[in-house]
Amino acid sequence: MFDAVRSRLSLPRALSALVARWTAQPEPTLQPYQHKPVPLRHSVTKFFVTALIAFVGMMYGFMIVIFPPAFYLYMAMPILIMMFLIIWILPETDNIPEKKMRWLFFAYFVSFIAWPNYIAYDPPGLPWITLSRLWSAPLTLMFLISISVSPSLRASLKTVWNENPWIFRLLVAFEVILIFTMPFSKHIAATWNLFLSAQMEFISIFFIGVWVFSVEGSARKFAKLLCIVTVVLCFLSIWEYRIEKVPWVDHIPQFLMVQDESVQRMLASKSRGTTGQYRLQSVFPGPLNAAEFFALSTPFFIYFLIETKRVLIRVAILAFIPFLFTVIMWTDSRLGIVGFIVSCASYLLMWGIRRWLATRHDLVSPAVVLAYPALMTAFFALSLFWQRLRVMTWGGSAQRDSNEARDQQWAMGWPKILKWPFGNGIGESGETLQFRNSAGIITVDTYYLTALLEFGVVGFVVFFGMFATGAGTALFRGIRARGEATLLVPAGISLVAFIVIKGVLSQVGNHSLMFMLLGMIAALAFRASQDAGKTEG
Repeated sequence: MFDAVRSRLSLPRALSALVARWTAQPEPTLQPYQHKPVPLRHSVTKFFVTALIAFVGMMYGFMIVIFPPAFYLYMAMPILIMMFLIIWILPETDNIPEKKMRWLFFAYFVSFIAWPNYIAYDPPGLPWITLSRLWSAPLTLMFLISISVSPSLRASLKTVWNENPWIFRLLVAFEVILIFTMPFSKHIAATWNLFLSAQMEFISIFFIGVWVFSVEGSARKFAKLLCIVTVVLCFLSIWEYRIEKVPWVDHIPQFLMVQDESVQRMLASKSRGTTGQYRLQSVFPGPLNAAEFFALSTPFFIYFLIETKRVLIRVAILAFIPFLFTVIMWTDSRLGIVGFIVSCASYLLMWGIRRWLATRHDLVSPAVVLAYPALMTAFFALSLFWQRLRVMTWGGSAQRDSNEARDQQWAMGWPKILKWPFGNGIGESGETLQFRNSAGIITVDTYYLTALLEFGVVGFVVFFGMFATGAGTALFRGIRARGEATLLVPAGISLVAFIVIKGVLSQVGNHSLMFMLLGMIAALAFRASQDAGKTEG
């Protein structure tokens, strides 16, 4: 009975399913693939692009085989251009590696002043791979990417730029002059190497310094690290002075030994021929660079001596400064003594002005400021009549050859400058002047002449005007600065000493430090103006 009922119910259900199948729309199906013919112009374009890539590859291989390794830098230019284009088109974001860039900046700073630059890996045809360049190269690349993608980073730099426009304008003008004078170089490969080094160690370090020192506490950390490294180098100098050679000269690994005549001269024991006195050089390429560095770091020790509240630190610094002067004397370099005196004398005047403005009823500071011209005049007269001081500052018979060499260089340089006042390219001053010392080595002994020969008359004004503007900004803003901005005073005095020292030193070993200080001045001057505006408000 149940089977009969089930069969009667299933029949209508089967008929309805059949009707639904007949009336339903067919399911869609994919159309079969049809090959459309490619236009002829697309095929021709693809063929020529492939042929061009193959041709460029063959030319690169041909040039690598035929030309010397120094030519590799020219072949890298298209790659650099493509890299900059890729960086330029990156999407904008404020997610940049700030901590890593700050860490790399301070790592570069310490390695730059604490590691001998001549202990490096020397691949054929390429610049030396030094410890400082291992930090500066990724730091520069990271900063270029960050400034390309981060609107806030660009805005912060623009704000500091607007507060100190002349420092930035002169720096940009200096960069333009570097590019403009490159084609006039007779050794374009060497000039190109120095130009790239200037981008990483001068120009980019300045902008990165502006950004780093805009953060509270960074400038004080920088000053402390500078003093700590200087103290270490001074105590290491005792060992060197006793053995009369750099302690690591016989312990450099073979793969870090640069096979270059200049490096052999750096590692050789230094002594003055007329006196036989050993000349300390520390981690620097020579005694002159060492004396310059110790003189430029002197204002920061005076700063901590005045600003710190801890008695033990003051006593330690007060005991260390005479030792620092002794280390400078071990270099047997007048420029170090002059730089030390300029630093101390300038700080005395700035201390008197700041104290007078802060304490109106003080008697000591007005006496120092008002008597300052008389004190400097008396010191100048003393340097002429006191034999020992005159030898330390103006030189004696032992330094007569150096003085005569500079006079000869100026006599040879002026006709060349007047004949071509537009500059011969960075690194070309020696080849342009063609002055040889008693050892037959081409040399230039004053950076004033070097700047005129390499950058031209306009470049000379721009370069030293940039540092003079930075020093003036620092000292003017530092008079009333408070807090961390008071570091403007030692930074500005260090720039003043640098400008004076360049009159008797042509080497650029400490220039990167000066561009760091220039960036610090731009950032701290902006922060000082912001603090002044808040106080007035």
